[in-house]
Amino acid sequence: MQTGIVAAEIRSGDFGDGEVVQNYHCERLGEMLVERVIWGRAAPSQRRGDAMVSGPGYVWFRFWMLSDGQVIERYYGEHGQLIGTQIDVCMPPIFDEGAWRAKDLHLDIWVTPEGRVTLSGETAFDEAAEQGELSRDEVQYAEEQVRTLTAGIVQGRFPPPVVRRWQVDPSRIHSMVAERIRDVRKDTGRIQEVPMSADSNAQPSDVSGLVAELGNSDGLARQRAREALVDIGQPTVPALRTALISPHEQVRWEAAKALSEIAAPESAPGLVTALEDREFSVRWIAAEGLVAIGHRSVEPLLEALVARGDRQWLREGAHHVLKALSKRGSYEAIAPMLAALEGMEPELVVPPAAKAALKSMRSSD
Repeated sequence: MQTGIVAAEIRSGDFGDGEVVQNYHCERLGEMLVERVIWGRAAPSQRRGDAMVSGPGYVWFRFWMLSDGQVIERYYGEHGQLIGTQIDVCMPPIFDEGAWRAKDLHLDIWVTPEGRVTLSGETAFDEAAEQGELSRDEVQYAEEQVRTLTAGIVQGRFPPPVVRRWQVDPSRIHSMVAERIRDVRKDTGRIQEVPMSADSNAQPSDVSGLVAELGNSDGLARQRAREALVDIGQPTVPALRTALISPHEQVRWEAAKALSEIAAPESAPGLVTALEDREFSVRWIAAEGLVAIGHRSVEPLLEALVARGDRQWLREGAHHVLKALSKRGSYEAIAPMLAALEGMEPELVVPPAAKAALKSMRSSD
């Protein structure tokens, strides 16, 4: 939670992997988006009152209750025990530029496993109200939310049952953390032996070995492999495009991340396909990769919209990409496509709009 008068925002998105974050996962479950972080060995210890809420092996969930307009966080210890639940008092979430976001109204409601309820953030809330960061309507909305939510908590109606019953399997946490520590001790430095420069004339076996490491259970090993692939550059693109269709989410994420950093135009078709990945985190990184590629990504994106513009995830990803590119320069094809994506019945309007935009692009070349 941010404090002071700086406008704060809660936003869904990727946390990455590494020493601080061991694993990030995001999944849409009906009208609920669930984000999960397992904190890594370098994660700082943080407390809330007398309770330790984060540290190595601890688990954090965020639930975006899209139909109810609520954002809820749950904190679990390294043994899977519930530490507490935080309800973020915020404006209703909206979907914009490929992510869910909500204006944070600075107030948080904390609920212990025993049911004790406390409110925090009052000082920041008062400052924001006094200095105009929060409008009068937002202040009133926040105060009404606090009354409604605390009453619902006391009466056992909030958080909803799907959140209250959410559990963490401690055996899974222990096995993941232990395996990570063993692999780090065993494999530290192994990836660095592979050529890591674009001028090193990496052999196909080097590339395939590095791509295989993207499935390593150790986040540091995956990161080193990905960075080596990025350093090698364009020769890795075919293998990384194949990795984008791996059955393993982590491999797909790492491949999309590497391709987004290489930003080679020939990776655009694969990243466009990844906009329909079942995992939000992969879709997000793929969209960012297409933005990094720039105007060379627009044509394959339009081709996909002509063929599959009735698919929601593809449209959401396309909006993310085209919105970002529209801020970089004037592309004639983008404005009408954004209008179609943001308009009524996009599943019907987008395919013909994409076909027209594609025709216009090709005729002007």
